[in-house]
Amino acid sequence: VAALANVSTEQNGGACVSVVDPLLDVFDSDALSWPYQTCTEYGFYQTCEVGTDCPFAKGYVSLDDEVAFCRTLFNISTHQVAAFVNFTNALYGSDHPA
Repeated sequence: VAALANVSTEQNGGACVSVVDPLLDVFDSDALSWPYQTCTEYGFYQTCEVGTDCPFAKGYVSLDDEVAFCRTLFNISTHQVAAFVNFTNALYGSDHPA
């Protein structure tokens, strides 16, 4: 991690790097379809939280990191994402579909 931080510091002069801003320039409406659906219907986010049994490196991508795209790209809050996902689960039967 330290080596990667050093590379980032040298490339960006120590400034924080946003992965979202460059995406806004290259994404067109088709490329935003799936991210929009994850924010408004599915909430499908792959995370590996610290303190879980996740078999991968923990703590690098959190749910807050994933939902930040919803806020940045579509102005959809974390609470709205949860409400949308709850609605979709209720409509389609969650993990017990009819």
